[in-house]
Amino acid sequence: MPKFTKNGFSMIEVIVSIAITGVLVYSIGGSISYVHRMNSASEGKEKALAFAKQSMEIVTGIKNDQFACKCSVDNCVGDLCTRTQDNQPCTLLNNFSSCWTEFPVGLTNNEPLHLEYSSTQGRWYLAFGIETVSDDDSYTREIKLENIQRDINGNIVESGGSEDTNTKKVTVTMNWTERSEQHDLSITTILTGWENLNEEAQP
Repeated sequence: MPKFTKNGFSMIEVIVSIAITGVLVYSIGGSISYVHRMNSASEGKEKALAFAKQSMEIVTGIKNDQFACKCSVDNCVGDLCTRTQDNQPCTLLNNFSSCWTEFPVGLTNNEPLHLEYSSTQGRWYLAFGIETVSDDDSYTREIKLENIQRDINGNIVESGGSEDTNTKKVTVTMNWTERSEQHDLSITTILTGWENLNEEAQP
C-alpha cells in the first residue's frame, strides 16, 4: 500500500507533482531564453541596418566628388575627359561636359572599400579596406562598387555587356558576431552619373 502524507497525498503523487513543476519551469525558462535571443537578434539586425544605411547615404551624397571628371576643371579633348587629380579618364556622352571614371578618385580598383572623413578638407572619401564600426566594434562594414554592364539596347545585364562607368552598383555589407554566431546583412543601390556637371574649380 502506498504511504500517505499528512495531507492525504502519496509520495508517488508528490514526486510526480515535483517532476511536472520542474518540466514547466524548464519550459518557461527555455521560452524566456528563446524570446530573449530573438529580441537580441532583432536588435542586432536593426543596428546593422542603421550602420549600412548610414554609409549608403554618405556614398550617395559624395558620388560626384568621388567619380566625376568635369571639363570645367579637368582636361577634356574630344570625347575624353581626364581627371587632373589622378589622371583617370572617362568617355563623354554626346553634349555632356562630365562623366564618371571607372574607380573612385585616387584609387585603382573598387573593393573592398570603406568611408573615411578628412577633417582638413571637411569631406568624406572612399578608401581601401574593411572597417570596424567606431560606434560598436562588434560590427565590421565594407563597401563594394561595381560598374554596371549594358547590352546593345542599353539594358542592364549581369555579364556579356559593355561596361558603363556612369552607372555604379553600390553594396554595403555588415558583419557581426552574436552569441558566437556570425551574421551578415547587405543593402544595395544603383547610382548614376547622368548629370551634366559644369562646376567651377573650388578655391
